[in-house]
Amino acid sequence: MQGFVPALIAREILLRKDLLNANGWRNFIIVSICLAFSAFYELIEW
Repeated sequence: MQGFVPALIAREILLRKDLLNANGWRNFIIVSICLAFSAFYELIEW
């Protein structure tokens, strides 16, 4: 759920705000947000 929920939230924000039109860049940004969220969680957990 840690990677799935942020991906849904990031996707909805990017789609509703119409920030990116290219699907490739949108998917890249979504994956990057999920990785950043996971890294932040690991730093807090450490």
